[in-house]
Amino acid sequence: MTSFAPQKRTKMQKYRPLVGLLALMLATLPFLIYKSATYTRSTLLNDIRTTSAHTLDLVVENLRGELIRFQALPHLLAVDQAYLALWNPNKTPEDLQRINLMLETNKNITGALELYILDTDGKTIAASNWRSKYTFIGDNFSFRPYFRDAMQGTEGRYFALGMASQERGYYFSWPIRKGNKILGVVVCKLAVGHFETAWKSKHNEIIVTDHQGIIFMSSNDDWRYGSLRPLSQKQKDAIALDRQYAETKIKSLLIKKQRSFKEGGRLIEIVNADLPDTRKARGSSFPPDDASQINMQYLMLGRDMKKAGWRVHILAKTLTVQTQIWRNAIATTIFLLGLFAAIALFLERARRIREGIEIQQQARAELEYNVELRTRELQKAQDELVQASRMAALGKISAGLSHELNQPLAAIRSYADNADIFLQRGQSEPAAANLKNIGELTDRMARIIKHLRIYASKEKIEAGPIDLRLVIKETLAILAHRIDQEKVTIIDELPQRPILVHGGLVRLQQVFINIVSNALDALANAPQKQIILTLEESQNMQIIEVCDTGPGLDENELNHAFDPFFSTKEVGQGVGLGLSISYGIIQQFGGHLEITNCKNGPGAALKVALREAK
Repeated sequence: MTSFAPQKRTKMQKYRPLVGLLALMLATLPFLIYKSATYTRSTLLNDIRTTSAHTLDLVVENLRGELIRFQALPHLLAVDQAYLALWNPNKTPEDLQRINLMLETNKNITGALELYILDTDGKTIAASNWRSKYTFIGDNFSFRPYFRDAMQGTEGRYFALGMASQERGYYFSWPIRKGNKILGVVVCKLAVGHFETAWKSKHNEIIVTDHQGIIFMSSNDDWRYGSLRPLSQKQKDAIALDRQYAETKIKSLLIKKQRSFKEGGRLIEIVNADLPDTRKARGSSFPPDDASQINMQYLMLGRDMKKAGWRVHILAKTLTVQTQIWRNAIATTIFLLGLFAAIALFLERARRIREGIEIQQQARAELEYNVELRTRELQKAQDELVQASRMAALGKISAGLSHELNQPLAAIRSYADNADIFLQRGQSEPAAANLKNIGELTDRMARIIKHLRIYASKEKIEAGPIDLRLVIKETLAILAHRIDQEKVTIIDELPQRPILVHGGLVRLQQVFINIVSNALDALANAPQKQIILTLEESQNMQIIEVCDTGPGLDENELNHAFDPFFSTKEVGQGVGLGLSISYGIIQQFGGHLEITNCKNGPGAALKVALREAK
């Protein structure tokens, strides 16, 4: 018996668990902190997104309700017969004064910012602000889109900055008719500034943009008349033509980063977004020129108001997210360090207990050591026996001769059985044909032996153009009896033209006999027995795929399918050399053999790729 003497453990060995724990802590702590931060960020952003979406819905509904409240006012005024006096050729100044007073009264009752009437040239002939020094009377608004729309007989909607008052407003317009003739246009201007006051919040900003992305309403005064994206020269010219924003200069909001989320919204960073008072004190214009100023990050959501041509955005501040991430990271670090410390104390206690009982375990350890040593020796001897048996089997097989002759012998048996049946029936001609086939197969077996011997000795054999259709035809003829007996359907999707490749007839036939035979074996218990033959052409290669409808192969079988002596069949049904030899034959012809599972089914697929013969 081999002696066993336990060695004294060094300090490194004693404290190895603690060292491993320390290494694990150093390796995992950053990852766990990162995952904690990621989860915190995702959760908080989802909470902000939910709250912001609710707030945004309320803002949109509030705006929509306000617009609906004033939308019908121009329609009502347009059908009031009293306003037709403006087109009476005998009207007096008193008539004009009366209509101005009517417009002023309606304005005060409804809460509209202004009401006024234009003639067909766009000139204001009556207005609710007739008392003001900025009265619209006499001004021409033919350049406004709401005037052009009303003159076309449709409702006009438009947002613009007042030319004289410099007061923003949303405009509704409707034509005044007498019969089918349009006499003029009545316009209602709605104030929008009061919305911005209600939107003020320390948690978010609310902005409304037009179809070009220009901000015309904003809870942040410094963003007003900025744009969310750069404007093209064509857009700038159109804005100038309609005088939508008077003489106000439109500049792009400086957005440094944008990141969209599949849940909705996007994360943006706006330059100097939280320093409006500082910029006003410096007298600088929007947007700031100094990119080094503090930036603010927002989660931006948007909703469309299609009828108004607006898009309402809410920009929720995310400063609390970063603060909470840091807090959670610190808490996670403290928790993990405490956990690792507890584990370290446990390991140290376990080490001391283990050292206390090591003396008692010495005898058992010596026995286990000797048993393990003998087990290794026996395992080594067993491995050597297995290797020797493999080499003996390889010598007996004589380079796979018996395996490669198996299928022709089966075909000879099939032809012999058929000839016997024909002779019993007195059908001499079919019997003679079967006997002739047996003779041809005998000659073929001789050629097979010759080619297998040459393959085993690595000798070169001349190869030339071979028609794969002929090879496959002869293969199916040899296996016809088994195919019919096992009720297997051959689906031949190959083209009817010759498929010329570089190879040898007999060796290629043996390859396909092996492949088709394996497919037949796989279909033994299959509910649907089919073998599908297809052709693919790729880069001067002809690729024949043989696909069965069997159970297919798992990952281990696919990885070792071409290994010598590897077989998925039961013991005694194969030695596992067929695919290995076929692989070598195809390589000799400059091709390659590949095994996968079928794309459109559970079965296995073998792809034989050979060089196209020219």
